[in-house]
Amino acid sequence: AEDNPVRWLESQLSAVSLRIDVVTSEGLTLTQARLRRIQQTAEQVALKDLKAETLCRLGNVQMTLGEVAKGSECYQAALDKKSDMAQAHLNLHHALAEAGNFEPALEHLKKATEIDESTRVVPKRFTLEAILGRGSTGTVYHGKDADHKKRDVTIKVLKPTIVKEHVSPELWLEETAALGDLDHPNIAKVYDAFVEGGRCIQVTENLKGSSLGRRVMEDGPLSPEAAAKALEQLCE
Repeated sequence: AEDNPVRWLESQLSAVSLRIDVVTSEGLTLTQARLRRIQQTAEQVALKDLKAETLCRLGNVQMTLGEVAKGSECYQAALDKKSDMAQAHLNLHHALAEAGNFEPALEHLKKATEIDESTRVVPKRFTLEAILGRGSTGTVYHGKDADHKKRDVTIKVLKPTIVKEHVSPELWLEETAALGDLDHPNIAKVYDAFVEGGRCIQVTENLKGSSLGRRVMEDGPLSPEAAAKALEQLCE
């Protein structure tokens, strides 16, 4: 690594998938010690000296180690070299969404799917309009469903790691189907659920407004009357 860090990085990263979603789903075969050494060696080189593919793989290592900003930097450097690299656009989508930069994240996802259909995170029938949020379990999108007269929907895509480590897809489908039988004004209607490409995807009614938590955060504590009204709705 000391003699030629660029070549060493290319060699060490060659087995890493170009796609961060594959890395998070299947994991890395490299040890933590090896990952740290890769990270330390990367600090010795200029990103412009690395190939686009190596940059993508390095970005995936950085993301695995929790370095979202460094991962984003690697993906952007890859796109500076190859603007039509679908994997880099897809990876940058995930990194930007993780950082809460939803608008550019969505644009990179759209660009990725324009270049390569296999990078879609939802079936083709859905047109994604916005990213509503990203949390520990997955990403939530606002979209339109072409199979149902382009109705507004909310689409939650669980992270591959959550599906792999904590979710039985079969049981999840059964539970979601049960939720689909519920019909209540205070519950978002579940329209559909399916597993595709190892991803669990739930499609629900798109509700306008914000959460109770956000309301309290923005406006302060509820008055006794407002709190009683909210509690009444919760108990219905």
